Amino acid sequence: MNTQFMIWNPANASGRQTFGTLSAPSDDSAPGYAALNQHTKKTARGRFSDSRRKEVQEIRKRGACIRCRMLKKPCSEGTPCSTCANVESARLWKGTCIRTRLADEFTLWSTGLFHSKARFEVPAAVQGLHQLALPGRVEARFIGNSDLCLSFAGKQYSTLPEGKQRLDPTVQRDGGEATCIWLLDEGENMSDKIEEYVNRVAQSRISNEESPFLRATLQQALDLIEEEQIAQANLASEPQSGRSCYNLQSQLLKNIVELWVETCIITSPNKLDLRLQYNAEKPPQHLPDVLTTPVGDDSPAATCIDPASYSYDLIKSQLLAATESRCSKLAKSVINELERRLLQRQQVSRFATFISAVILLSCVERIAGFYRAFDNNGNFTSEFNLASWPLDEPVSKLWPQGEHFAELLVMLLRMRALPPKTQQKHDGTLAAVQDYMLPVHVHGRPVKEQIDEQIKAAAAWLDPIHLSVHELATKAGGAAPGRGQGLEAWDMRFLAKVLLPETTAK
Repeated sequence: MNTQFMIWNPANASGRQTFGTLSAPSDDSAPGYAALNQHTKKTARGRFSDSRRKEVQEIRKRGACIRCRMLKKPCSEGTPCSTCANVESARLWKGTCIRTRLADEFTLWSTGLFHSKARFEVPAAVQGLHQLALPGRVEARFIGNSDLCLSFAGKQYSTLPEGKQRLDPTVQRDGGEATCIWLLDEGENMSDKIEEYVNRVAQSRISNEESPFLRATLQQALDLIEEEQIAQANLASEPQSGRSCYNLQSQLLKNIVELWVETCIITSPNKLDLRLQYNAEKPPQHLPDVLTTPVGDDSPAATCIDPASYSYDLIKSQLLAATESRCSKLAKSVINELERRLLQRQQVSRFATFISAVILLSCVERIAGFYRAFDNNGNFTSEFNLASWPLDEPVSKLWPQGEHFAELLVMLLRMRALPPKTQQKHDGTLAAVQDYMLPVHVHGRPVKEQIDEQIKAAAAWLDPIHLSVHELATKAGGAAPGRGQGLEAWDMRFLAKVLLPETTAK
């Protein structure tokens, strides 16, 4: 045997020198070390040329499109931008780039239709009349199965210059003109009173809703509001480590329910169960109060204002204008908050955000159907006691906003994977897919617990309603309802697109 292979040589075995052969460290750096140790001199950023500076200013002024903002991608000029033009999933992104806020894409709540109508009718009605004192208050109730009412200070106008006694606003003089007119004192903050009232009677209005789907969805929203208020109260009792978003989420649900109730009020003025009465003894209150007397009870303290009287029509016009004003403010707040939640990847409550979007789509359906009733092949037609069109923008340009806004919102919801996966059951009804292994990730990390909770909540909400897939597909794929078909024809038209499976909703 050759013994040279059995001799241990530390230098050969490890490639390192033994302790005895180590030398003192040298001041000379090893070759190449100095190059690594040198600091790389940063290259100064070149100055923009005048043309490039102008281009950058235009891009910043124009802003990124909403899809690039959601995905945190660079956005270029043109439509579609270079990022959106390269999107492979065309089912999620079609059409031009949207560079405005989401609220700017839908303006039907802020047209001022009822405000313009009241601004014309009320001054014309009291022209040449004398204003008299009207003590007490005017009570108004919108919801028939609730005994709560709004109360306002009133104003009285008469053909008589002086009058010590309260006049009857139902009395008519020759020619059919009223000798006495009652109005609401618009000096009060009517919008705040309407907000308080609607929040108190929302449950009563929801219980009267004919659509099983909307009734179940709105009740689900009320349940979520209660759950989140309890969670917020529990958080308030603990030491706060940071800002909580539960109050913001709960406020979004609360606002969207209020917007739905108020949208129902202004879109069905002829079906409005409005009771007006005058109470000479009680002062107006900021918060909702109980009607002075039960419906039908005759009392000297409360005088019912006849629905056939001129005063009734004028007060109704004032209330609709104030409700429209509240809707305008509320809709902007709701849509901006919903957009903010869609732009962020992490959701406080995915299901609550989705339910808010569903109720918003229902509101869009109803107000788009309301404006559709005025459009007769591009020409204005009289509806809802509106003899002429008071707005500068033609009605033919208004109601189509509903379809555009709905498609945009559904696209954003699907980009965030907020709509639950659905399927058609053997009986033809729609059901949520209860697959608890869906690969949904946020920032590259699975959010399994949150997704599983969303799936369970979606199934508990959607499955008992038994929506027909065939009827939903007909609604989603059909042409826009005609002007004479009413608001009911618009129900589920936009909602079907977010509820149906993506292959069916196309």
